[in-house]
Amino acid sequence: MRITIAGYGYVGTAVYDAFSTIYTTNIVDPKINNVTINETSPDAVIICVNTPESDNGSCDMSNVISVVESTAWDVPILIKSTISLKGWKELKEIYPNRSFTFSPEFLRAATATADFLKQEYAIFAGDDAAVWVEIFKQRWPYLNTHICSPEEAITIKYAENSFLAVKVSFFNQLYDFCNKTNLNFNTVRKLLCTDLRVGHDHSFVTEERGWGGHCFPKDTAEFLKAALDHNCDLSILKTTVEYNNKIRKNA
Repeated sequence: MRITIAGYGYVGTAVYDAFSTIYTTNIVDPKINNVTINETSPDAVIICVNTPESDNGSCDMSNVISVVESTAWDVPILIKSTISLKGWKELKEIYPNRSFTFSPEFLRAATATADFLKQEYAIFAGDDAAVWVEIFKQRWPYLNTHICSPEEAITIKYAENSFLAVKVSFFNQLYDFCNKTNLNFNTVRKLLCTDLRVGHDHSFVTEERGWGGHCFPKDTAEFLKAALDHNCDLSILKTTVEYNNKIRKNA
């Protein structure tokens, strides 16, 4: 099988490193080569291009659409890029006869390849979900796979990063409370997180305060924009973003 990966950022790199060991895998990214998708004659395409935040907070799908537009081959397409509910609807309207599957990715930028190689579960949603389950099972035979609707998978992606952003903000407020009451935050944090229901992940307070990075800002912005479009008040997340903007240093 020949798999072409469009986009060679931290997600694309992780996907390539995993699949190149068992499949003929090609990279298409104008930053590193001048190869087109069609020149690679793929049996399947995995889209890993960036989808930045637009001026109104929504997810910019133009890079994903550009990849689809340049793929003349009628092959299964897996989207690993973060996309929006509105973007998925537009994609299906523009290309009603193409096969798309979305699989949300939760990699950390600094440890993307290691995270991808060690993944224990994956979510697939769309036209060829079963096909992509089999492709992944060849690499991870015991992978725990789940199939749902594309809209559900997209919401899961935004909900997870939004929840973790809320958690980071909570521990930053706990940090402020400990300082005001002359308590040792590190002791409070460590013993609180000993309870597995709380956990240590995203409980640390950095010198920059709050949260930043590549995913949290744009994913929380898109989730709030989607909520607004559907007349839904995500008040906890909205307050979290406002609080983070107030305390975040070097933003």
